[in-house]
Amino acid sequence: MRKINKTQAKIISASKEEYAINGYSSTSFQAIAERSGTSKSLINYYFPKKQDILITALGIHIEEIADYVASLKRYDSLMRYFLVRAIYYESYMADELWMAFDSDIQERTEKEISTYKNYFFLFEDIAAEFPINLTKDELFVKSIAIYGLSRQLVSSYQREELKVSFRQVIEQMLWDTANVLQLNNYTVHNYIKRLWEDYDSLERKQFLFFPNQQPEVPIA
Repeated sequence: MRKINKTQAKIISASKEEYAINGYSSTSFQAIAERSGTSKSLINYYFPKKQDILITALGIHIEEIADYVASLKRYDSLMRYFLVRAIYYESYMADELWMAFDSDIQERTEKEISTYKNYFFLFEDIAAEFPINLTKDELFVKSIAIYGLSRQLVSSYQREELKVSFRQVIEQMLWDTANVLQLNNYTVHNYIKRLWEDYDSLERKQFLFFPNQQPEVPIA
């Protein structure tokens, strides 16, 4: 997991509280400074732009899930990837604040690519264990494609364009992953079956991005 110090952790925690109350666009460095007990100049030292705080917060969120899943040593890299994606998007879709929060993000920069990189490190593990004949650059491009497909799918689900269950959304994401990486369909089918056999026993509630909110979709 990436290293952050206590001050950075306070800033990130305060920013998430501000996002929950005021939304991303209306959250200022001054508001974050007051809530975190720091200063605008100190925040600017660690996070030159507001989206830098967001990208770091999302990266830590994904890595915390990945570390938890990695601690469940019975899983290989593909199952770990499936579990991380499922837990992450369940926390995303379980919290009604996520929908408002995500649609509120207006500022887009090239640094958003860092979000893709948070998934890419999981892809590298898969490539090391499975016969995927791709270079590192090709794998990174495909991780971007999968990220884009997932965002479209979740957005459609949240807008109620898809009359399906959360688990059907997750399964479609995983099949998208399998197709892009050209994984064997029989293998993926068995992995998804195993995923749901274990899923409800995992400690997932701790991974809500806005943990003080009441989940819209129940999380065990």
